Amino acid sequence: MRPKSVAVIIAGLFVTGSMVGQRPKIAEKTIQLEQFGFRTGSCESRQSVQFLDDDRLVLSAPHGGSCDSSSWSNALETKLTVIDLSGAVLAAKTRPDVYAIEAGPIGFAVACTETSLELISGDLNTAKVISAHPRKISPCSGVDGLSPSRTAISVRDFGEDPKSGTFHRLVDARSDRPIAERQISKPDFLAGITDSGYAVCLEHEGCALLTVDGKVWAGHGGDGRSLFLSPGQMLLPLAPGQKLLMSRFPDGRREQVVDLHGFAPANADNPSVQISATLPRRILYAATGCYIGDFDDCYALTFGRVVVFDPETHQALFKQNISQGAEPILSPNGHTVVVLNKTKLQIYKIP
Repeated sequence: MRPKSVAVIIAGLFVTGSMVGQRPKIAEKTIQLEQFGFRTGSCESRQSVQFLDDDRLVLSAPHGGSCDSSSWSNALETKLTVIDLSGAVLAAKTRPDVYAIEAGPIGFAVACTETSLELISGDLNTAKVISAHPRKISPCSGVDGLSPSRTAISVRDFGEDPKSGTFHRLVDARSDRPIAERQISKPDFLAGITDSGYAVCLEHEGCALLTVDGKVWAGHGGDGRSLFLSPGQMLLPLAPGQKLLMSRFPDGRREQVVDLHGFAPANADNPSVQISATLPRRILYAATGCYIGDFDDCYALTFGRVVVFDPETHQALFKQNISQGAEPILSPNGHTVVVLNKTKLQIYKIP
C-alpha cells in the first residue's frame, strides 16, 4: 500500500483533534441597549435579558421612575422587547404591571406581576397564567426553575401556614395538567428538577436520603440545588473554591465532569453553573475572581470569568473574562452566550 505523505497525515491529525490546532473562531457582536430602555442607575437590577429560544431574546427594562428601597418589591411600568441575535426588533410592548422577567420554557418567558405569574410568548402576549397567587414580598419567588430540557417550568405555592411547607407543580407550557406535583416541608428540601418530576432531599443534614422522581438513589446526595445532565446523571452543586465539577448516578457512583484548574478565576467566589437544553448538554461555568486577596479583603481588580465546556470531551469551548456584576446566559442549544453588562449586550456564537 502506498504510504501517505507527511502533510496529509498532519492535516488529518488536526481535523480529528489528535493534535492541538487553533480553536474555532468565536463570532462576537455588541448591541447597545439604551434604544430598548436600558439605563444605568438604581434600576439596573430590574433590567434583564432572557432567551426565548436559540435565536430570540426578550429584553425587560423599567420604563420610568426609580428603583429604591421603597419600591424594590413593587411592579413598575416596564418596556418589553423581543429581538433576534442581530438586534432586529420582532415585538415590543410596555406593561404597567411587571416586577421582573424570568426565563421560561423554550418559546416563552415568565412575567412576574403583583397578581400572577404568566407565560408570555414571542408576541409578548400572555399565553398562560401559571399561578394566580405569587408571593407578595417578591413576585418571582414562586418560580422554582426549568426542567433540564426547558419543556416545563416549576412553580411553588407557599400556603397560609408556614409549617405546611410549599406545594410544587411542574407545568408544561402547552398543557393544562401539571407533569408532576410535590408537597415539600422542612427539613426536606428541593434538590433538583427533572423533566418528569423532582429530586427531593429527605432530612436536611447533608441530604441523608435522596429521591429522584420518587425513586431512592443510593449514597450521599450532597447539599444544595442540582442540575441533571440526563435522567440518570445529576450534577453536584459547586462550592466556592471547588476545582472539580462532579456528578452522581443512581447507584451512588460519582464521576468527574469538568476539571476547573486553569479555568476558575483567582480566589473564585459566587460560582454558578448553567446547562443547555439540547443533548449532549453543554455546561456554562461562571464565577467572580479577585487577583490579590480574597472577597473579604480584595486588594486588586475584581472580575468575572465565563467558561463553556463540552461534558463529553471535557474540553473548554469558550472562555471569557467579563466585568464584575455582568450576567452571562447560555442559549438552549448551548451555542450562544450573551453577557448583559449594564446597558451593553455582548453576544458570543460558539461553534
